[in-house]
Amino acid sequence: MPSNEPKSVTDNWYVRLNMWNNRIGARLVFWVAACVSWFARFCRGEARERIEALTRFCRNLARYIARPETARLMASPGLLGLALVETCGFTVLLTLATAGTLISIYGFLVIDIIPVLLLVIVLTFVFTHLIYLLALSGDVYQKRQDENQRRLAHQASAAALRFMGGVLTALSLCLALLPAWRAWVAIDLSVLLLLARLLYLARLAQLRWSVLALASFEDEDMEPARLVEE
Repeated sequence: MPSNEPKSVTDNWYVRLNMWNNRIGARLVFWVAACVSWFARFCRGEARERIEALTRFCRNLARYIARPETARLMASPGLLGLALVETCGFTVLLTLATAGTLISIYGFLVIDIIPVLLLVIVLTFVFTHLIYLLALSGDVYQKRQDENQRRLAHQASAAALRFMGGVLTALSLCLALLPAWRAWVAIDLSVLLLLARLLYLARLAQLRWSVLALASFEDEDMEPARLVEE
């Protein structure tokens, strides 16, 4: 990405690696935006407006991740450390909860472990990227948040609470009808907490990053190829 900004002395090899990786990601996102905008010509009304909003979001996201400031923030040791610790904790708890559920149901692991392992990997992958994106936007690991960030966090919390309330209601009915399931309550609650955390992050990311579709950058009129070229 061309930039008139002087190179900082803090731009070590990891920052430069992030810049290179982000430029590739920006190029891919621009191609996605081009493909999405192609479908807009076949739609009318509200569907076309949603496709156009998605196109603007992809283009603005590409411009955002191609900025040198974003690469420097992604290479911050503090941010990486916090994200790594929380991701490891989530993975360990998810693995223990999954293994405990299988042992409670079967007594020992007699089923095919590959699908279960893939499920754990996919959920961990989603959690890692959500926590990383929200850390970049300042929505996690930041004590001083503006009013808009607090409002969106409350909305995401409300969505997670509604989800937990619905699942707890269904779980209570199941325990009342099937008393044998009561031995699994601790495991069920641990899985529910993990899913609630994942839902909260997903909802917060959706609310927070949807604003990016309406954002305006100084380089809005620049050509995509020029933005992502070396």
